[in-house]
Amino acid sequence: MKKIFNPTQSAKVMPEDRSVLWRRRISPLAERGAAPVERASPLLGRKARLISLLGSLLFCAIFLFALMNPTPASAQVRKRWELGFTNKTPQLFTYVDPNDNKTNYWYLIYTITNHTDDNIRLVLDICIKTDTNKYYQDTWQPIIEDGMISREEKLGGLPLGLQKVRIKELKAELKYLNTREIREKSEIKPKETITGIAVFKELDKQAKEYEVMVGGLVDMVKLSFTPPPDIQAVYGYEPKILKITYSHEGDEFSKHLQPVTDPVDPEKEVKKREWIIRRYGPIGDKDTLQNLIESLKDDNPLIRWIAWWLLRRMTTKDVHEKPAFTYQPSLTPNENQKAIKRWQEWWARNNEKLVYNQTDNRFEIKANPE
Repeated sequence: MKKIFNPTQSAKVMPEDRSVLWRRRISPLAERGAAPVERASPLLGRKARLISLLGSLLFCAIFLFALMNPTPASAQVRKRWELGFTNKTPQLFTYVDPNDNKTNYWYLIYTITNHTDDNIRLVLDICIKTDTNKYYQDTWQPIIEDGMISREEKLGGLPLGLQKVRIKELKAELKYLNTREIREKSEIKPKETITGIAVFKELDKQAKEYEVMVGGLVDMVKLSFTPPPDIQAVYGYEPKILKITYSHEGDEFSKHLQPVTDPVDPEKEVKKREWIIRRYGPIGDKDTLQNLIESLKDDNPLIRWIAWWLLRRMTTKDVHEKPAFTYQPSLTPNENQKAIKRWQEWWARNNEKLVYNQTDNRFEIKANPE
């Protein structure tokens, strides 16, 4: 009778096949006649586990180093927060005054949500940039704003007095707050949601695209680590601005916006949401101050506002509250020319004398810095 080869009889396998046996482990299934199971070499498995272990140890070492060696700006590793943001497509609103004069406005309805367990300071700012390189900042227009809210809530059938009462109730419920009201609120509580309204007056009629830009949605402070072997935790200022792009159709009084789409595939939206990121440098570094002063000349009002706000945080009151240093981010660089010049002169005169106060997290001028 012809013998049938049994794979479990390893003693009869030729020497040249021993490499196969090294890679092959006979499982209980194989002993019952099932196909043998191919498994990786034990040596390769050990190497993979060793690499994984070393990676985990390196991460733990970096994290522990950050905990035991905090930067001057913080005594502990902080998690970078980000507010949730949703919005409706901007809408056109035509205001007709008592003399029958028409003025076009655009408004944006949006929500911000704090998904964290901490109170977060509100430093929200919104603007629109057109493809004709013009910027429009959110404006405070109470009468116009009330008309927009009445449209959204369908209050037109109510007497004007009742409309105002209802709008006041909505704002008490944190709905339709304008930027000024949001800043006055100061903080957003954990798990809290705010509905906001931003108003823009008479955007460029020739523009084909509008870019909505929102600042203050992400923590400006970012933690990073220097490369090995001298690993150090570094906190730096890295503000992010959300940009949402829209195109429009229609004439002056019947325009409507829509997200920019791919010309080949109209169902596919492109450039809808992007982040504009500015890296100013580490907290406590004098070069960061110089970078912020340069940003006071930026065309984007949101960038100017961020730079001005950080400069106020990083310098003492006797500097940024001087009348000569009065800077208004809402004004153009040309309109702020004198204030920018004062900041530049102050930097040139004092940059060698600046010392970072780790307690107050501000730069101070010392006659004889160590």
